[in-house]
Amino acid sequence: CQNSYSGLPMVWLMRMHGFKKLIIASVAWMVCLPLLLPAQDEIRDTEMELSEAVGEWRSAAAALDAASLKRAELQVELEDLKRAGRWFEENLHGATSDKRRPARLRRQLRKWRREVRRAEKKLAAQDRRIEDLTVAVDEARDKLDRLSFKRKYDALHRESAERVYSGYFPPANEFYYPDDEDKVLKHPPPFECRRAYDGSDPKLERHRIDLEEEPFFVYHPEHVPLFGDDEPLLRCAASLTLIEGGQYFLNLRFRIHTHQPRKAYGYLERGSRLIITFLDGTELTLRNNRLNLGQFDKKNGIVTFVGQYSLDLYAQNLLKRNMIRNVLVEWAKGYDKYPVYRIDLLANQMDCL
Repeated sequence: CQNSYSGLPMVWLMRMHGFKKLIIASVAWMVCLPLLLPAQDEIRDTEMELSEAVGEWRSAAAALDAASLKRAELQVELEDLKRAGRWFEENLHGATSDKRRPARLRRQLRKWRREVRRAEKKLAAQDRRIEDLTVAVDEARDKLDRLSFKRKYDALHRESAERVYSGYFPPANEFYYPDDEDKVLKHPPPFECRRAYDGSDPKLERHRIDLEEEPFFVYHPEHVPLFGDDEPLLRCAASLTLIEGGQYFLNLRFRIHTHQPRKAYGYLERGSRLIITFLDGTELTLRNNRLNLGQFDKKNGIVTFVGQYSLDLYAQNLLKRNMIRNVLVEWAKGYDKYPVYRIDLLANQMDCL
């Protein structure tokens, strides 16, 4: 019974001659079929566990998102205290140089030092909480993936067994599976993480990491000749940015061949949508952070638009664990949907950060 899932014993018996062997095969399948088919109660229990796992994962992700926001607030509070401390030290130094006794400033400086230590302890405790919540989110996600696989496996197992029992016998070559080492999708080459910038942001005064732009997708309508040196109508490059405190951004650079950019596309409005559709059908909607009118190269007839999209914790988890099918970009003059060929680019870049 354990090996009869493949259908090969049934095929072997059916190919034998004689009414007796046909009866033996039928009786064998009547005995084995209940063992092959997952019980309906078991599938229902799996679906209930899966629903609970989804709730646990969403709760953990929401708690982690709130903890990250709290950590950013504590970081701002600590930076404000440090700036105030520099002011105290400068004034205290000026007062002592004039041979005065700035007792009030000394008391305020001691109070400031206590507040700084307290703020640093709160920030360290919040970091530990974020680490614990991150582990909880990963564990909930692993449980969710495990139950999703179990549900799909049970459904596929039941469907395949029913098909074989109903008289459908797949050809022998369907039972052959090549070695996993030969499958590029399961064993892709390692992704090279290249950083365009890794240092302190001069405006935000925080550490910032920018990954190098990588080709994301190209688009060219059918029956339209290529431009210049076999250039498509549109090229899009993508990169991710991480700012200290857990702020992630998706950067998209669109390079379009057109002599009338305002008429054809308009511009990228602030708040315009970017809808990412994954291979499993899940959709993620992002919003552009700032207006971009584009840079137009009249000589070559090329316009370049740059969009920046904030990524919350939910978006980070989706991009990290899913492959992308297509993206829909909302322009001022309308919207276009583009198929994505580097479906794992953003997942690899998330791993780099």
